[in-house]
Amino acid sequence: MLTRTKNQEDSVEILAVQKGKGSLLGSEMIELNGITKIYGKGDAEVYALDDVNCSIKEGEMISIMGPSGSGKSTLMNVLGCLDKPSIGSYTLGGVETTTLNDDKLAEIRNEKIGFVFQNYNLLPRMTALENIELPMLYNNIPRSERHRLALHALERVGLSDRAQHVPNELSGGQQQRVAIARALVLNPSIILADEPTGNLDSKSGEEIINIFEELNKKEGHTIIIVTHDSEIAAHTSRIIHIKDGKIDREEVFSK
Repeated sequence: MLTRTKNQEDSVEILAVQKGKGSLLGSEMIELNGITKIYGKGDAEVYALDDVNCSIKEGEMISIMGPSGSGKSTLMNVLGCLDKPSIGSYTLGGVETTTLNDDKLAEIRNEKIGFVFQNYNLLPRMTALENIELPMLYNNIPRSERHRLALHALERVGLSDRAQHVPNELSGGQQQRVAIARALVLNPSIILADEPTGNLDSKSGEEIINIFEELNKKEGHTIIIVTHDSEIAAHTSRIIHIKDGKIDREEVFSK
């Protein structure tokens, strides 16, 4: 394991063999330069992020760790194009996102990013299959195709036999699998997972992280996980530690 401090290197670039594949990781999918997020004005200014510099390669699986209030959730929102930085440049797949309007940002989220949240965010009266079909409704995908793609997504997470179950008929781990299937259904390049195992027991949490590893190794998805759990973070190839809105240090692992 190699530990690097912020002072040693602002932007870590990894040239490592992609897990499960014989080729090198791809080019930079994400590049953050001088990212700063300020809330409030004057004496009330708060720097949620302060001059963050980082790059993430296509096909990486990384984690972001930090104490409460460190800025990791703000960083996740910027990475997910849910919020814009006050200062700095964020390039996603070669596109500078900080100059885009809300409609264009929504297009990027829809096409490139799948989100997985701690609380699953499933609609309680809809079946697992219907919850997975939701993102496709906004893309005007025909009903038969939505059904086919949703079933395939359920198969990918091992839940094809739970397609007609509503959330309260599923365990926490199963609900999170449905949420992952929903994130996958439009085949995004990037999956952003915010504390995806936070509400799960250790066995279910291990099953969820194994799914992320499969998606990374076999399908090449870029996976970014925000977590408090060092055991979950240890499954990733790199840990970015955030403290007081800055990258405090990075740990790079040979996988």
